[in-house]
Amino acid sequence: MAEIIVIHEEGEDVVWSYALMQGNWGISTGSEIIFSIEPYGGQDIQIKFRTFGNDTWNWNFWYVFNVSMTLYLDNDLALSEISGPTQIELMETGTWDLEVKNTGINPITDYTVKLFDHKTGSLIGSFDETEPLGSQSTKTYSFDWSSEAAYNTSFYGFVLFEEDEFQGNNASKGQFI
Repeated sequence: MAEIIVIHEEGEDVVWSYALMQGNWGISTGSEIIFSIEPYGGQDIQIKFRTFGNDTWNWNFWYVFNVSMTLYLDNDLALSEISGPTQIELMETGTWDLEVKNTGINPITDYTVKLFDHKTGSLIGSFDETEPLGSQSTKTYSFDWSSEAAYNTSFYGFVLFEEDEFQGNNASKGQFI
């Protein structure tokens, strides 16, 4: 027998099982299994892969190539990408683009996108967006900046939406300059 189990605050639940006596499951290069973990929303969970049988020869191997989870919230903005030059000369103007994605279910309006200089902490620029951004849609915001001093830094972006249900994707990775 093979099982996939969700371990949660109140115990364990088998969310998928397969009896080996039914023959091999899937193909050797991988087969997708999809199941809902919606009942465990708001909890910390673990996923356990378990095999068992009458003897050790019942299941020879089990490869797990990838585990991914998709979360759909009502209101969630993500700063998905930052791009721009990695080198700029004194007094030269460069443009950095921040891509914002609405990963939520609802269209979102009235949010702010900001770009910061990591070394100085200064705000490079800010956009207050009032136009709706549809579910699963993206929009790119461009920021111009020129350096008055020679130094290494990195830029990072931030999207701020008061009703955002997941803050963990609101800041971009830094881009070294």
